[in-house]
Amino acid sequence: AAKNWDQQQLNILGKILAAPVRLFKAGTTALNPSFIAANLFRDQQTAAILGKYPWKSNGLTNPVGFFKALLDVAGHSKAYEEAVRAAGMGKSIDIYRPAAIKTVESIRAGRSPIAKVAHIIRHPGELLRAAEDIVNVSEETTRLQQFQATYKQLIKEGRTPQDAGLLSAKAARENTVNFARRGNYGKV
Repeated sequence: AAKNWDQQQLNILGKILAAPVRLFKAGTTALNPSFIAANLFRDQQTAAILGKYPWKSNGLTNPVGFFKALLDVAGHSKAYEEAVRAAGMGKSIDIYRPAAIKTVESIRAGRSPIAKVAHIIRHPGELLRAAEDIVNVSEETTRLQQFQATYKQLIKEGRTPQDAGLLSAKAARENTVNFARRGNYGKV
């Protein structure tokens, strides 16, 4: 029956079902430590199989690169911001949670861990989002590894920085599950 609905009708149904679905998915995946560990390992394996430069872009074959990417993601370093600007990042959580409405206060709260904790205490509704963000470091680490290793290799091969950035972002999105893909009736 839903196949005959248009995008607007599906959007209304999606909004009605969003809260319980988000809570269920957060409990079974995002906030489940056993899933997080298995998902990280699975993402690393998938990236090793699908990546063009697996010996440089994978935590299994390049643990130093893995830990560097982990620290870059956790600290939102310059390398992380570059991958985000190139559209190379994306998390499974982004599929079912609503986009954050950034206020000046929430932007300022992101500047330091103490300010972030104070913001969450004043706005308890942000607690689930904060927990999801912490958990998603594992997904983003694999994507950042793919982005960085592919970028460095393409520059060595003589590509321009702009071309290397575009191809690296594509590798980061597609060497693991591409959560930005869409079908005729919404997100896949």
